[in-house]
Amino acid sequence: LETAVKEAGDATLQQKDSEFAETLKAKEEEIEARMTAKIAEEKAELEEKYATSMKEQETMYVQQLQQKEEEISTKIGEAKSEIDVLQSNMKEMNEKLSSAGAEKEKFEKKISMLKEKATEMMKKKLADKENEFKIKLETAVKE
Repeated sequence: LETAVKEAGDATLQQKDSEFAETLKAKEEEIEARMTAKIAEEKAELEEKYATSMKEQETMYVQQLQQKEEEISTKIGEAKSEIDVLQSNMKEMNEKLSSAGAEKEKFEKKISMLKEKATEMMKKKLADKENEFKIKLETAVKE
């Protein structure tokens, strides 16, 4: 009887042991499955956060580039405007210089003509004085 009770107890223990092992294995698999699912979920969340962050950075970078492009375009526009003003000023100065050159030529011609007239007048006056002197000299010689 003792042996039979011992064998029955051993069988019960083996059965309980076997059931416990199966339950333990099932729990381990369940925990592993939940952990795998949790890890996959967290990985997906992290990947989504990373993708969102990258899109935000890309958007910010694109906005910065657009802003720089606008600044550069504005500066180029301002520089072109300044160049146009400078070219216009240069054109005016060239016209003034050209006009001044023409005026200088006219002035030099007038001076040259006035010198010639003055020379002719001086020659005429000199000739008149010479004739007057000759007449006075002849009159003085006759007297």
